[in-house]
This record gives sequence, C-alpha cells and structure tokens, in this order.
Amino acid sequence: MTPALADTVGARARGTAVVNGATYAAATGVPVQLGAASLELDRVTIGEQTADTQFVIGPELLLQAVVDMDFDNGRLTIIRPDAWTPPTAAPLDVHLWWTKPTVQLRVNGREQPVCAVLDTGFNAGVALSGEVLDALALPRTAARTMLTGFGGVRWNAAVPAPLDEVRFGDEIIRNVPLTEKSGAQWDCPNLIGMALLSRHHLVFDLPHHRVWLLPRPLAAVAGR
Repeated sequence: MTPALADTVGARARGTAVVNGATYAAATGVPVQLGAASLELDRVTIGEQTADTQFVIGPELLLQAVVDMDFDNGRLTIIRPDAWTPPTAAPLDVHLWWTKPTVQLRVNGREQPVCAVLDTGFNAGVALSGEVLDALALPRTAARTMLTGFGGVRWNAAVPAPLDEVRFGDEIIRNVPLTEKSGAQWDCPNLIGMALLSRHHLVFDLPHHRVWLLPRPLAAVAGR
C-alpha cells in the first residue's frame, strides 16, 4: 500500500520487506474486506504505487480462493474452493514458483521452453530476460521505454521487435509485444502480462495449481 493509505488506515510499520531488491517498511496483520469476503494479510509492504493504485493484493488472495476475472462484465468473483464447480473446459496446469503461477513458454517456434510467470500485475505482453533473448538468438533493437515499479522505482527497458508467436498450454498467440527484463537474478524472471491474459475470461484456482483461459467475445478481444 502507499504511505498515504497506511497513514489513513493506521497501518503502522512493524518490520521490513524486500521488493525487487529494495527494502521497504511493512505492516503486519492488516484486515481487508472485499465485498462479502474478508482476509487478514500477514505482511503489507509500504511504498509508492504506479498510476493511481493505492493498494495491491496478490498471492495472499490467489492462494486461498478461486478468483474469477470477468473483464466483459467488469466483475471479480472470489469463491471458496470447496463451494465451486469448475468450468467444463480443460484448465492450464501451472507450477507454483514460490507463490507465483508459472508455465512453460515456447517462443517463435523454438523447442527450448522458457519458464514464465502469469503476472496480472504486468500490463504489457511478454517480458524476457536478456539471458533468454541471447539463448534463443532473438534480435535486439535500439528502442527503449521507461517502466515504473513498486516504490516508484523506474528503469529504462529495451523493447525488442515483437515476437512472431508464443505458445503455452494450448494457447498460440501471434505478434506479441516484447519487453526485455534486465538485471533479473531469479530462476524464473520472465513474464506473461495482462495484454495477453486479459484477452480471456480468467479463472485462477491456485490452491489446485490450475488456471482457465476461457474465451471472450471476439469484439471485446479485437478492441484491445
């Protein structure tokens, strides 16, 4: 949450947390109400957010509940895993790397798979580390863009040419915007962002390591 929101709700720092290599103050035991659902967050990092966002909830929610993201109706539904009937379509199986859902991504027809996080907090298409770009012999360009992350951190990122196609599960997506993610030291630094994920009606069932990417009306997807 932002420092201003922490002051408003009386969330006092009682420790620290590390985000993207930087250390921030952190509040503990913060209760949150989402419609009829409630949860208590063990630790909330306090730092500036991007755009007008004041508060971000991630794995604390997704690891406890089924989360249905219906973009066409502007509705987020939170469901108890034991009180839910899954869609009849086959899910995409995911592996949890720490608390993040990951898939094996194949790029431009290469057989070598790339671990990538399904990241609802990343608004672009695909981000690949420089090491992956080199390993897959993908072309570089001089184009760059400025990205802003948690805590107001800003970095100048390279924007290589769009990918011809990416594949994960049964999904095949062509002409995918690409960002180079530099300086990442994690085992799975690559991202699949909302520019691709929001083309679908998303259902996260991370307690059972699965995600549904259900069809949206063609008009809604074409308008993105």
